[in-house]
Amino acid sequence: PFYVPANSIDEYRAADGWKEFYNIKPVTNRMAASDIAGYSGDTIVMPVALKNHLGDVTALQCDIRLANGMQLATDAEGYYDITLGDRATKRHGVTCKKQADGAVRVLIYASDNKALNGNDGPLFYAKVAVPLELPTGNYGFEIDNIELTSPDGVKYLPESCSATVAVKYARLGDSNHDTRVSIGDVITTAAYVLGNDPKPFVYEAAD
Repeated sequence: PFYVPANSIDEYRAADGWKEFYNIKPVTNRMAASDIAGYSGDTIVMPVALKNHLGDVTALQCDIRLANGMQLATDAEGYYDITLGDRATKRHGVTCKKQADGAVRVLIYASDNKALNGNDGPLFYAKVAVPLELPTGNYGFEIDNIELTSPDGVKYLPESCSATVAVKYARLGDSNHDTRVSIGDVITTAAYVLGNDPKPFVYEAAD
């Protein structure tokens, strides 16, 4: 069988190339991303879960698409900062690469075809870098082009999922907007009170 999103099964059955398959079935497996929140200049952790109640899964791919201005954070060596969750076994690894359309493709697999732990829970955590100059607001992100593979080669194509990053301009106390609350904020606030017009100065954070 070939498993495709339930709301698209008729289109798959009628599409050129796909209509040659006679055993196309709706998939109940799905990925789920959670809404997250943080401040401009922050790095926010984005958890992504996998629910595969229909058969074991050993490997998957997906594309992460962030709103303009945001990007996945990288580590000291320049690799995307994505770590595996509890569903991955010690045999599983993760690799990522930015695609031509701007999405970051994530691959998770085990060289010995070992299935993921359980059938529900956190699969990986991606760190999202929020630019310091990004305005306050809600920014959407999407995970699509999802393909799951079972140990015996069955493929599942779940629906895409999406969530929101809620961004605030600055955290309380960070009056100089350097993403930290420190003695520097006291000095900046004192300068404002004295009329010295410090820049930058975030009144809402100082109040």
